[in-house]
Amino acid sequence: MPTRRRGSVLLAVFVVAVFIGTAIAVSSSIHRAAAPAPSLSPPGPSSVPVRGAAPALAPVSGWTNVQPPGPPPGLFYPNLAYDPVDHYLLLFGGCGSVTCGTPSSQTCEYQGGTWTQLFPSVSPPGREEAMMTWDGTDGYVLLFGGRGAAGTLSDTWAFSGGNWAPISPTASPPARSYGTLAYDPADGYSVLFGGFTCFTPCDTWTYAHGAWTHLNLSTAPVERYGASMTYSSEIPGLVLYGGVGGGGYLSDTWTFHAGAWTDTGTSGPPQRSDAQMAYDPALSAVILFGGDYVTLSNFPGVTYQDTWEYQGGAWTQLTEHTSPGARFEGNLAYDGEAGSLVLTGGCGPSGCPYSDTWVYGIGATVSVTTSPISCGSITLAGTVVPNGHTVAVSEGVYALNTTACSHHILNSVSAGGGVTIDPSETWLNVSAPGSVTLQFVIASYSVSFLVTPYACTVVSVNSTAEANNATALLPYGSYNLTAPACTGWAFRGWIVAGGVNLTSGNRSTTTFALTGNGTVWAVYGPPPPSTSSSGTLGGVPVLDLVALGLLAAAAVILAVGILTRRRRPGPPPPSLTPPYPEVPEEPPAG
Repeated sequence: MPTRRRGSVLLAVFVVAVFIGTAIAVSSSIHRAAAPAPSLSPPGPSSVPVRGAAPALAPVSGWTNVQPPGPPPGLFYPNLAYDPVDHYLLLFGGCGSVTCGTPSSQTCEYQGGTWTQLFPSVSPPGREEAMMTWDGTDGYVLLFGGRGAAGTLSDTWAFSGGNWAPISPTASPPARSYGTLAYDPADGYSVLFGGFTCFTPCDTWTYAHGAWTHLNLSTAPVERYGASMTYSSEIPGLVLYGGVGGGGYLSDTWTFHAGAWTDTGTSGPPQRSDAQMAYDPALSAVILFGGDYVTLSNFPGVTYQDTWEYQGGAWTQLTEHTSPGARFEGNLAYDGEAGSLVLTGGCGPSGCPYSDTWVYGIGATVSVTTSPISCGSITLAGTVVPNGHTVAVSEGVYALNTTACSHHILNSVSAGGGVTIDPSETWLNVSAPGSVTLQFVIASYSVSFLVTPYACTVVSVNSTAEANNATALLPYGSYNLTAPACTGWAFRGWIVAGGVNLTSGNRSTTTFALTGNGTVWAVYGPPPPSTSSSGTLGGVPVLDLVALGLLAAAAVILAVGILTRRRRPGPPPPSLTPPYPEVPEEPPAG
């Protein structure tokens, strides 16, 4: 055979041997490995239907007793002011008993219908009968004076961003308690007037930009303590009412505007002190509630339970179907977040101190019951109301906005009293106090079951057969998962996705936790090669040895071909002897 042709044949034999060896090796590895996992994209978990936002409604005047989560401890003469930056009412100080041996230094917030105690790193000393207001010019809640455990105080504090800080102005009002302090946004400062220090002083101070300024005024209210003062945009300026001074209880009304006091001469509520008073911008009116009137002749005195409105320069007594208990030395402030007045604390014939919370400027209360009792809530007028709580809202229509607890969904909703629900369960109509009952059930999730190959068509979930390509709706929880034997095939493993998570390992019998929609894929493959002596040699599969042998033989053949080609003889070397003419042979002798 020519040398060139023999080399080509050897190369072809090598290529064929490599191909056969590679094919055998790959086939052997496929028999020992599980099938590759395809990409799975199960649908997302089911969700609670999203309800619309409640429409804005104007408040309806009236008192409502609310039962917010985390009520503050009972206090009388606490301080209460709205912080529009942090969006909550701030409560500080007060007394927890009639004797008040140690006044409170506790700081609380009221937001979204819930009382929460705050724990600032620095706090003023405990006190009662202090004066506190929001200072819009300086951007913080301003606190001054009061009566502490060691006596009457004259310190100034600021509250901002959840923390208290002492202020050290160059000048300061004399120590006092029982005074009045309110911010006047029209003039851009806070105004302090009167207080109790042996009936003096009856001076007027302003506070702005961290400094106190004493005003020398020719006209001013008579000296007093226990008065009530608040801002009114109608004036625009401050309204001062009542208190004790000038030899007895007072019932006069003064206004303060542009740095000057004016006696309105208006008749109004009977003489009293310690009344709770605040301005309601939604009603454009000053609201006054309660107070007391105690003398030696009428001891133990009168504690009022009436509600008055100051609007248009005149006082009007309001008739309320429901009212807080008669009280004095509580506190009333406008909650800008909720759009209503909030009353808390104080003392009265029914208790001292009170620990209830009342709101004014809303029309009805809605109590909420959920089943299970620890599950879910409803949101009305921006307030989240869990099981067993009550929210006060204006009369009107609200979107039904519910929140389920983890892995539960709303099953049904019902209402009673003055609350009705539209047939589509989308809106609540609140016309009077009523109730809402929510029933939640455990959520179910969609699970798809896949089997590869199709010859093995069943898996078992809690002893229930699930066919290939089947979809089941299963409640949230844990399940037993089994891959039954399949003739001619061996179980290779599980592929899970979405809200399905294996909890007992990747075995033919295992468990999984279901937390959302998901997929379960049972993967089968050919059985593994036989492990008998005829199938292995020294523990190595025979097919693998054959493949390695063919590859080795191919390498030897290729090497021999290369060596043979290198030893092929070439043409004879040319003669170095110069050519000579040929000499004919002599004929043989005759």
